[in-house]
Amino acid sequence: MFNEKSKLKKEVADLKNTMREKESQFDFLVTNIPCFLFRCKYDKNGTMLSMSQKVTLSSGYPASDFVNNSVRTYESIILSEDVDYVNQSITEAIKNNEHWEIEYRILHKDGSIRWVRENGEAAVDENGTIQYLDGFVLDITEEKKEKLINGILELVDAAIHEKFDTRGQADIYEGNDRRVMEHINQLLDVIVEKVYWYNSILDSLPFAVSVTDTNMNWTFINKAVEELTGLKREEVLGSSCEQWGAEICGTEKCGVCRLNSGKPVTYFSNPAGNRNYQVDASYLHDAGGRKIGHIELF
Repeated sequence: MFNEKSKLKKEVADLKNTMREKESQFDFLVTNIPCFLFRCKYDKNGTMLSMSQKVTLSSGYPASDFVNNSVRTYESIILSEDVDYVNQSITEAIKNNEHWEIEYRILHKDGSIRWVRENGEAAVDENGTIQYLDGFVLDITEEKKEKLINGILELVDAAIHEKFDTRGQADIYEGNDRRVMEHINQLLDVIVEKVYWYNSILDSLPFAVSVTDTNMNWTFINKAVEELTGLKREEVLGSSCEQWGAEICGTEKCGVCRLNSGKPVTYFSNPAGNRNYQVDASYLHDAGGRKIGHIELF
């Protein structure tokens, strides 16, 4: 009898130790995972039964404010535009016995807007009655910012490479991010219209216009250059202007070389030798006055 009691006490002690270890492990996970956990009632007010302290990082409010809805409901910090979407998504998931994963915005105590991703599911008893809702919420604000920044950088890169028909997919963004992308697309529309307008003016000139960067690579040629050389603008942009093939190309008599030596005028004859051309070269400057290239008129 004594041995059985001793054995029972030892088993109870081992069980308590195991439970303490599990609780310690759970506390460690709750403290260190980059999201906050919640459990709430499935009632009209979404009464919060428990919420981990990480909610403070995303909302600015302590978890105690939300537990039992003592100070505020969790729904009260969800942006009003997103509330119906959140409630409808959760209701639909519960109706279909599915878990939910939704993204929405919350208003931080400091007035900033944070993006979050919520995963959750309903806990039911043996009769199928919902006891409560469990889930976790991850702050994805930086992820959203990175997505928008990458989208903008792609548009900038496309514009640099003169892919002016490229536009951002505004419909994959939400809220202010969508408006930002829509405004950038509208700005690109205006820029493209101006670019084509300027190009059409230069193309209508009766003399040749050749524009190069500081490395003497073409950034623009007008229609007169195409007719004179047989080259196509879209094919030569970014390549060396020596492709012109004139007798002065690659020599000290090159228009840019003469410009650099302080004599911005030079001459050459076309390959057939039946016409002479005067080349007038000038520097191009940006808004800050820095040299960014050259323009040559023939």
